[in-house]
Amino acid sequence: MIAELKATRATLQEEIAELDTVIGTLEQMSQNGGAARQAQPYRGLRLIDAARKALELAATPRKTKQLVTELETGGFKSHVKDPYRSLYRALLGVSERGGSVVKLKDGWALRKWQSRLSTPPARRAA
Repeated sequence: MIAELKATRATLQEEIAELDTVIGTLEQMSQNGGAARQAQPYRGLRLIDAARKALELAATPRKTKQLVTELETGGFKSHVKDPYRSLYRALLGVSERGGSVVKLKDGWALRKWQSRLSTPPARRAA
């Protein structure tokens, strides 16, 4: 019973974080005058470029699910079957090649933030 309640709480906390992300994006858009380009900052970008831009705008690490939500609400169009999986694989590829994105224990961040992050990058088992 307690384990079920803890699992439900964890799920609700993830959903609240996702809602906070959407609210933050909408607040940012309204502060910028709601211009058409601001309403769809990811329109026309490639998946990885849109994800980098989302991380830049958020200025904090994000989970894959949060990034997918931000991209969808920000005008990113994709015809892939599973956006979560596509984004995860794209980010992981960039991270493993030493690119501008790093995989953290529970999300993604820009490599340039590494000095101010308290969570070390995730280590992949060999």
